[in-house]
Amino acid sequence: MDADHALQNNFHSRHNYADGDIILKSSDNVLFRVHSFLLKASSVVFRHMFEMPHDEREPPDAPITLAEKSGMVATLMDLIYPVDKPPVFKSFSDMEDVVHILDKYEMHPLCVRLEGCVLANDRILKRLGSIDLYVFAAKLGWAGVARYASRLSLDEGIMTTNSLRRLWELEKEDICLLLELHWKRREQLLRPTDILGKLIDADVLPAADDENPTVWTCGCKKVKVTFDDADSAFLDLKQNVSGYLDTHPFGAELQYAFRWEKLGAKVWELKCKACGDRFCTPESLAQETCEEFKNFVTTI
Repeated sequence: MDADHALQNNFHSRHNYADGDIILKSSDNVLFRVHSFLLKASSVVFRHMFEMPHDEREPPDAPITLAEKSGMVATLMDLIYPVDKPPVFKSFSDMEDVVHILDKYEMHPLCVRLEGCVLANDRILKRLGSIDLYVFAAKLGWAGVARYASRLSLDEGIMTTNSLRRLWELEKEDICLLLELHWKRREQLLRPTDILGKLIDADVLPAADDENPTVWTCGCKKVKVTFDDADSAFLDLKQNVSGYLDTHPFGAELQYAFRWEKLGAKVWELKCKACGDRFCTPESLAQETCEEFKNFVTTI
């Protein structure tokens, strides 16, 4: 939040409007000359306050004293007024404080604008853990921030004790949306490996098409050839890929042959008895994964 301000006669430099009809005073004695119609439109509390009869013993321009410091009041005014630069939050706790104040003054329409400010603040979004951000956004109904957090969660993973404990704070629907995203992502990333497993088990190799992509690379594609230790090598590959996805759920490196080279060492040792070629290569699985990436769902 912006707590710095230049004062003229103790008035805030930005929010001192010549035609303002109401004066607010922060707890640290900074004055804000603003428009009552905007406060009424933005806040149920201020609307009710201005509808109450005015105490004739007080001058009409007597300031309304607020419990918040000038930095917080300035942030609220920045959300109310169409200022050139939206509020910038230095920490997540600052953002939480603003949400609390918006709730206190029942400024619910401003929550929509605040969500936009948060989405524009990469520093805050990336500093906070994806699950904490997702829980925070889901509780507030911030769909945009929740989608952003769900994408980040694919980089960080969700299967930790702390992450699961935080998720249980949410409604069932919000939990299921995130778990479904991770499950679908995992299924898609395992598809090239599953295709290879089906080919190993098949009696006759199917023709390559959209349903059966070309991951089989030896020169004997149309004839099923037996490979020694093929089943155990494939299981080793699938276990390695699953283990990699446990810690890297986004699976970006599966687009590259070097990652498959490490994950399937036993598979690459297998050679066709008929032609002597490797029946599958890291490059072929990486290529198929790249095709899968074109259709990946990356947010809830």
